[in-house]
Amino acid sequence: MSFHPGQKVVCIDADLRRDRQPWKVNPRIAGLDGLTLRAVYTIRSMVLQRGVMLVRLVEITRPLWPGWEAEGEPGFAPWRFRPVRETSIECLRAHLAPIKQREEA
Repeated sequence: MSFHPGQKVVCIDADLRRDRQPWKVNPRIAGLDGLTLRAVYTIRSMVLQRGVMLVRLVEITRPLWPGWEAEGEPGFAPWRFRPVRETSIECLRAHLAPIKQREEA
């Protein structure tokens, strides 16, 4: 799945399971910093950290982790998100519009 800055995404996984992390994380310092299931976020940037592509969000600025200062702000794993579907209400209104009856001649 490819993401890009400015894209709206929805959180589909806000569970901090250690088995899904790409590296060992110290539970005393690493949390999800307010990431909320089903909340909509905007991608600020994509960053490669320790060989893993991560997502940074406009709505959440994470503190630096001790020992990670050179890496900068930690990102979130992209599998925690999916793109927000842009749906127009016009297609739904078309289904609700009355059907015009043909007049018989």
